[in-house]
Amino acid sequence: SLVDLPSPEQSSGRGGCKSHLFSPEDLDRRVLGLQVRWLVAGTLELVSFITAIGAGMTVKFFPLFFRIDYHFTPAELCLLSCAYPLS
Repeated sequence: SLVDLPSPEQSSGRGGCKSHLFSPEDLDRRVLGLQVRWLVAGTLELVSFITAIGAGMTVKFFPLFFRIDYHFTPAELCLLSCAYPLS
């Protein structure tokens, strides 16, 4: 289970290498009132969320792109919209 796993800063990387990006002291240091480990995790989650939102916002403009750039007919757009989830 996850409880039995050592923390990333205590485990060795691939091939048994003990080099780490952060030392445990660095991860426990506080910046802006938060531990660095939580600041890094939160930043990564925020960036991932913004990327996901941006990717989802572009999907609704795909038909417009294919209509203007590739001169798709409405029937071809319908076929594309039906076939895309099947791929």
